[in-house]
Amino acid sequence: MSTEEPVYWCPPRFYGPAQAVVVTERLMDTAQALAEGMSNRQIGHWLGLSEDTVKSHVKHLLMRTRCTDRHTLNTAMHSRRIVLVVT
Repeated sequence: MSTEEPVYWCPPRFYGPAQAVVVTERLMDTAQALAEGMSNRQIGHWLGLSEDTVKSHVKHLLMRTRCTDRHTLNTAMHSRRIVLVVT
């Protein structure tokens, strides 16, 4: 376990109670890229991953946040209903 402080990322708006979701640094990077509107291919190029690996990361994000699709996840992150925490 790391002794470093957790890294928090949350978009600037707030519309209700937030749900904290613990993720890895790589999932955090993927979520930030999703929030910027990148495609799986663009995320893979940016992070140096295959498109299949990015799809897997997106799938894990959707499962952990209980979102049905990437649009819902993006909306939830931007409205601060979901706060991602890296430990």
